[in-house]
Amino acid sequence: MDMREIRDYLAREFEKHQARVIAILHNVGQTLVNRIRTSDISEWNDQTGALRSSVGYIIAIDGVPIEISEFPTVIGPKSAEPHDNGSEVGKDFAEHLVSLYPKGIALIVVAGMEYATYVERMENKTVLAQAELEAPALVTQLLDKLNAELKNRKG
Repeated sequence: MDMREIRDYLAREFEKHQARVIAILHNVGQTLVNRIRTSDISEWNDQTGALRSSVGYIIAIDGVPIEISEFPTVIGPKSAEPHDNGSEVGKDFAEHLVSLYPKGIALIVVAGMEYATYVERMENKTVLAQAELEAPALVTQLLDKLNAELKNRKG
């Protein structure tokens, strides 16, 4: 093999593994956002729906967004007219945070409304804290599963 073939082979293998990591981060992001949005790990009641609408995730590589989740609008019992658009706020906030991760692959899960931390701290409700605790375990679990699959293919 010449050096070009070696570089091409390594580049292909890197792209395969990077795609697998992105798929894992996608699964983790979807799982956490679904759990937050369905109140599995969040503990607040919707007033306007803006906070729940602002929950989503973004995946970035070297500071460049490559995937952003949906931020569907939730309409709460006290929605203002015109409706507070938490979806836009959440998406904008996630896109803004990407610049904080200029190197590597990042999964960023957000609750974009500015009062999310107030709800968590002052009202002692869970917004993102539980998701932050669960994320490393989910990533590890999925990476272990991927490694086992790779070993089985080689064996």
